[in-house]
Amino acid sequence: MPIVGEQVFWIDLTNLDPNYVTYSYQVNMPPSRVFAKVHLHRVQEYGYPDWTKPGRVKVFTLLFNIRRRRPDGTDEQINFPTTGRMVVADYEDKMTSVTFGAIYGSAATEISLVLEYWS
Repeated sequence: MPIVGEQVFWIDLTNLDPNYVTYSYQVNMPPSRVFAKVHLHRVQEYGYPDWTKPGRVKVFTLLFNIRRRRPDGTDEQINFPTTGRMVVADYEDKMTSVTFGAIYGSAATEISLVLEYWS
């Protein structure tokens, strides 16, 4: 099975608040053989309460859910955990949607989603 195409979605995120926020982005597609993987590229930490000093920030990148086409033509949504063992990659034969993003606070970050299409 060779790769027949690839898409990359690049997102820049900023949250100066020390409280964690969740950012998510959804990509929809016709039913396809897809390997989806999310990457963390950059983190600029901001200390709290003094923004000029680096803090101890954690940035979690993850897949929140995917949808896949069932044999009867309906879509099934599969939700992934947002704590503990988070999912950063998934393959489905008939993926129709993927939601990815980050959970973070006091940081600016760059993440990407890579979709590999297989024959």
